[in-house]
Amino acid sequence: MLHFYYLFCVLIKDFVVGAGSDSEFQNKVNAYFKSANFDDFQKHWQKDRRSYENAIGLALKENYGFEGMNVYIRKSADSQRIASGFYFTDNVVGVALRDIYLIQMPHIEMPQVTFALASNAFRLEAGLSKVLIHSQYFMFRNYSVIQNGEPEQNFSPFALPRVDDRGQLAIVADDCMLVGYAITTLNGQSVSLGHDTFKVERCKFSIEISSFGMHDPPVIAPYFDEEQGKLIEKLITKPIRQELIPKLQAALLTYINTTVIFHDNLTKYRQRQRKLFKYISSFLTTITQKVNRGTAQTYQGVIDLRPLEVTWTAWEKERWRSERTTLMLKNIKLFGLDTLYTGHNGGAYKLDALNIAESLRYNFIQVQGKYFSKSVDERTVNTFVAEISDVTMNVEFDALISGHLLNEVSTVLTEHLLHQFKNCQNSHTHVRSMKKDLSPSGEGKVKDSGNIGRQKIGKLKKKKKGLP
Repeated sequence: MLHFYYLFCVLIKDFVVGAGSDSEFQNKVNAYFKSANFDDFQKHWQKDRRSYENAIGLALKENYGFEGMNVYIRKSADSQRIASGFYFTDNVVGVALRDIYLIQMPHIEMPQVTFALASNAFRLEAGLSKVLIHSQYFMFRNYSVIQNGEPEQNFSPFALPRVDDRGQLAIVADDCMLVGYAITTLNGQSVSLGHDTFKVERCKFSIEISSFGMHDPPVIAPYFDEEQGKLIEKLITKPIRQELIPKLQAALLTYINTTVIFHDNLTKYRQRQRKLFKYISSFLTTITQKVNRGTAQTYQGVIDLRPLEVTWTAWEKERWRSERTTLMLKNIKLFGLDTLYTGHNGGAYKLDALNIAESLRYNFIQVQGKYFSKSVDERTVNTFVAEISDVTMNVEFDALISGHLLNEVSTVLTEHLLHQFKNCQNSHTHVRSMKKDLSPSGEGKVKDSGNIGRQKIGKLKKKKKGLP
């Protein structure tokens, strides 16, 4: 039984008020940040702000990726497993990755901390040491593309004859940056973290390909275009963030004692902040309810995903002939788009500008589709089903299906929500932009049942027939 961590959580960025001076919502949010209470809060914090930022940055540098901070982070046996599958193509070959693991946790380098406590925000920008990822690969390659010689620019290293159709793959990410911000709130005698956008970006990728049963040295080459690199960065973000959040929260609890900093003013600051956040949460709940109603009316809560087709011709040595094989994912539908709700962990913050951020999640998402396999000797049709229930994703499918859904669902959900939010604009709100991202978190399980193309997929309904 293999574990799979993934939770659909669309992050709204720059969800700001901008419809006009008569907007009640706009006026109330702006009034908080223009009040004497806010100015007083900020004045008290600014006295020792820099020393706290330095202390927290140093704590992250010394403890991230190490045991420390008196923090116990509960981890499963495969906590560094970042995905069950991932599919990509370089226009020469198609490659499916399976069982993708972070080999070891990187360390933070040169952290830059901006802690605007009065403005409800903590921002971090830091370098990461080399990130190493391991997986198995399965390649879909035409025998006609196999060429001798070392890979040249714009040529696939998977096309070399010493690279087998399956084997081990190491992905090396250099010069990565860990960036993002978190909403902060006064809680008890310290500070709590809420909604966050921490992510890995700006990595430079290379790969090392090792084939099963081959004694040749691994093939090493730069790899992944910009779009594919961003998808890999999203996968890396999951374990990086799981290590960061508890260590950062521990640092806040260790160094920030709000009673000592604000004295008798603490209760006043905390009450007014809670009042603001409660008002924003109620407002966003109303908006998501309108989105759900609009989705139900327009799409009946269902939307189509793009199909995927992979075709290749391999040389069968035993039969001394070429054999053409086609795998297709078709009729893929996404259900449950009308189950959106707010995470209630965001609010208003002010860094470069005044913004509102919140996590939007789906209570239930189901993906249904058909998996077709066609070769010279066999034609099969399988039905696969994936169900995501709030924080768990229980699925049974192979690396190709998992990889395609990982790529597609993120884009489709983001585009759908952006469209629905624009449809729900009224005199109170204006959506400037939405961050196109799905935050990986939560826990579920993937049941692995064999080699690609020859395994049970979802609630399997298998029947022999020709392709439509």
